Amino acid sequence: MDSLEADDQLTILNRSTEYRISKKLIRKVPYFERMLSHECLETKENKVELDFDEQDFKSFLSWIKLDSAIIDMDYVITLCDISDYFGMDYEVQKFNEYFRQKFSMEHLPTIIHQVTETSMLINSHTLNAFICCHFLRIKNSYAASYSFKKYFWLEYPVETIEYICALNLMIYSEYQVFEAIERWVNFNVDSRKCHLERLLRLVRWCYLGDKDLFEIKENELVKSSGFQPRSCLSFKDNCDCVSDRAKQHCLIIIEQLEGTDLRIIVLDSKLVLLFNRDLKLDRSISLNLLHDEHVSIIFYYSGRKAIRVDWNRNAYRFFKDTDIGPYISGTCELNVNYWSKYWRRPPSFSPFYRYKIRDKTDAGFFYATGHEESEYWLNRVMRTADKIINDSRLHDWVMYFRLTVLSDNIFILTNNLAFGKFNVRQKHFKKIELPKLRETNELEYKSLFITSSKVHADRVFLIDASTKNVFCFNITNQEWSFFGGLFIDPYPSSNSGKSFGNCPMESEKLITLTQAFLPLDLIYT
Repeated sequence: MDSLEADDQLTILNRSTEYRISKKLIRKVPYFERMLSHECLETKENKVELDFDEQDFKSFLSWIKLDSAIIDMDYVITLCDISDYFGMDYEVQKFNEYFRQKFSMEHLPTIIHQVTETSMLINSHTLNAFICCHFLRIKNSYAASYSFKKYFWLEYPVETIEYICALNLMIYSEYQVFEAIERWVNFNVDSRKCHLERLLRLVRWCYLGDKDLFEIKENELVKSSGFQPRSCLSFKDNCDCVSDRAKQHCLIIIEQLEGTDLRIIVLDSKLVLLFNRDLKLDRSISLNLLHDEHVSIIFYYSGRKAIRVDWNRNAYRFFKDTDIGPYISGTCELNVNYWSKYWRRPPSFSPFYRYKIRDKTDAGFFYATGHEESEYWLNRVMRTADKIINDSRLHDWVMYFRLTVLSDNIFILTNNLAFGKFNVRQKHFKKIELPKLRETNELEYKSLFITSSKVHADRVFLIDASTKNVFCFNITNQEWSFFGGLFIDPYPSSNSGKSFGNCPMESEKLITLTQAFLPLDLIYT
């Protein structure tokens, strides 16, 4: 190489790999433009040393040589980090816009390999929070066309399945993790069965009930593998079941205090008081779908309303009806179609379905049941339920109904106080009489909401916000009972753990009683 040609090239030594690149080309990068424009040692020697991951830096140079024209999800996070280091602000903005527009659950395998604790577009804490919060959707998420459905979970490599199942997933039972693993293996059992034992070790056996443990032991796939699932309670010295992930499922009471202040009271699955927080309104809280691990979203009123809580700052922000979009259809910041790719649906669904009863009624029960048909039949029953009950016209929009789901049953309260149960498998609707009140006042629809709990799988709760009374419908014996009044002492003098008492809260209004997932770290602290 002659001296003239050498002067026109810059040698870049990144760890153990050496690159020679045109100075004219590399000057597109502000870092190198400044360096080559000043008298410094690197300029005199035409050589610079860097310390990036070799594959990441190679991708960066390839991207520069392609005139920065092509962006791909396979390396967008690492390119953004390197571009930020080199002061390429405009490119960083492009990466951010690209990621926000293109990222979906399909890309989790490529994203997981790129994220670090400090990566810009999404760091590992935010990614893990997203996965944990939406696991029940991820394991059933799919892209649909007229001819087929592509289930992302079934297409993930084993490394991605392993990464996800090791997290503190927000689940109702460890059995759901087993089901997800079994489903992934059975999709291609001949080539994947060799990974079964490796993945089953990620199930936290300590926290499985006897019934679930028995079913797993009798599972044909497990029996044929030779793996022996067992509770580690008798073998605590060798137990690596870090924590009970199902404890993240809680019942939430939200009360309005003076002005815009709120009080959130958290009960565990046995209705024992865990903690309470008084919260201040903060409209600066982001509504983005991707959020930090100390932020939660709580849905209520059959998923049509929501509140985001920043537990570190004891602050909250209500979602407007049009803001629930990232989780339902769109947000005030992003159009209706933006987040729809996260929860893809067959194109045959009607526009009515945009109002999204789907997985939002009481924290994503559809995906928890595993019955994919329930979404379709919920759409159908909402069009016919009122006619079945009263032979009167059903309003076309879901905002006029209260909904909750337990197992195969969708419970519906209409705006004319007709209550009933639709069974997804049997495709049968049954009317249920509302409870008889001992008091003179009558139930008013605007004050009523219904909810349920996966732990109390045989009960549906009807809450009257005006009186703070809770009624319980027992699915087994088909009877109503008065469950109690929501008069909770948020600062009890003893540690009795009672959740229902006689000490009323100093509150202006009961907003909701609903179920939600909260992070384990928050519950334990």
